[in-house]
Amino acid sequence: MTPDPWARSTGDRRDPAGDLPTGPLPVVGDRAATPAISAAPDPWSDRSAPARSGASERAHRPRTPWTVTDVLAGLGVALLLSIVLAVPFTLDGGRTGITALVVAGLLPIWGGLTVAVLWASRAHGSGHLASDLGLHFRWIDLAIGLAAGLALRIASVVVAVVVTAIAGSPATGNSPLPLAGSGTGAVVVVAVATVLIAPVVEELFFRGLGLRATLASWGRRDARAGTPGRDRRTGAALVTAVLFAVLHLSEVADGVSLAVLFPTLVLAGLVLAALTLRTGRLGPAIVTHVVFNGTAVLAALLIG
Repeated sequence: MTPDPWARSTGDRRDPAGDLPTGPLPVVGDRAATPAISAAPDPWSDRSAPARSGASERAHRPRTPWTVTDVLAGLGVALLLSIVLAVPFTLDGGRTGITALVVAGLLPIWGGLTVAVLWASRAHGSGHLASDLGLHFRWIDLAIGLAAGLALRIASVVVAVVVTAIAGSPATGNSPLPLAGSGTGAVVVVAVATVLIAPVVEELFFRGLGLRATLASWGRRDARAGTPGRDRRTGAALVTAVLFAVLHLSEVADGVSLAVLFPTLVLAGLVLAALTLRTGRLGPAIVTHVVFNGTAVLAALLIG
C-alpha cells in the first residue's frame, strides 16, 4: 500500500472525521451535519487545563458552521484595506519610503487576516489560537522548517531559471520593497515585516484557518456522498495554496515575474499545507515560511 502523504504518524491525535488533527473548527462543522460525531468524546479536550474566564459560556453557546465563504471574506477585506490605504502612496510619484509602503501596503493585509483569524476562533472555536488552529511548536520544527524552507528556495531558483530561459528575458522583480540603497532602518523594517510578521500571520490564516474552514465546509457537503477524507485534504491544500499565491500577486511587476512567482507560491503553499496536515501543528509551516522569506531578503541584500 502506498503511504498517504497527508496522513499523520501513528499515535497522534486525529480529527474524528479523519481530516485535520488539531482545533475544533472542522469538527464544529461536522457536528452540525453529522449527529454521530457529537456523541463521541472530544479527543482534543485538555482535561488538565485550568478553567478560563468565559470559556464555559463559549463552549456551550450555539456556533454556526464554518465555511469557505468566511475565509474569502476575510481575504477580500484585507486586500481592500491594502488597496485603499496604498492609493495615496501610489500617486506620489514614487517618493514614498519603504517604511511608509510597509505601513500602507502590508500592515492592512496582515491586520485584516489577523482580525479574520481572531473572529473565527471566537465564533467557531474556543477563542484560543493554540487549541483552535494548532499554534504549537516543537524543537524538531526548527529542523523541519530549515530543510523545507531551503528546499523551497532552491526550487524557486530553478523555476526562475527555467522561466527566464523560455521567456528570453529575466523577471524585473517580485517585490514592491526594493532594498538597494535603503538605509539600515528601512532594511530592519522590511526584515521584521517579511521574515517575522508575515509568516506567523499568513500561516495562521491560510494553514491554520483556511485548511480547517475548507475541510469543514467540504466535509459537510461530502458526508452524504461518501467522498474519501484524503480527497478533501488534497483539495483543501490546493485551494489554500492558490489563495496564498493570489494574495501576493500585487508583488508582480511583469509577465515573467508572474510566471515565476505564481507556481513557486502554489508549490510553497502545498508544502506548507502538507506539513500542517502531517504534524497537526503550525510550527513546521511557520519556520519553513520564515526560512523561505529570510533567504529572499538575504539574497536581496547581497545582490543589491
